[in-house]
Amino acid sequence: MKVEDLISTEDLCVRYQVEQQFIRALDDKGIIEIKRVEHREYILLDQINEFERMRRFYYELHLNMESLEVVRHLLDKIEGLQLEKQRLLNRLRRYE
Repeated sequence: MKVEDLISTEDLCVRYQVEQQFIRALDDKGIIEIKRVEHREYILLDQINEFERMRRFYYELHLNMESLEVVRHLLDKIEGLQLEKQRLLNRLRRYE
């Protein structure tokens, strides 16, 4: 893990106008993962899209943390089903 692959949670709070508690709650629920380096908290840059999506659900749609967990679970299921569908279509094409 390189430093350039991380973004400070403090920077996220300022840039997205969210509370530090929101980011910690996402970490507690397993939605994103906070990394601690030298007494500072960071998240990986590849988690920014998920953070932004959850921020929109929480602040714009006013979903609570439990609802975010449900939404995340359903989105993961949908993604898994889409991958399975694509895999089956690719397999079917081999037999045509």
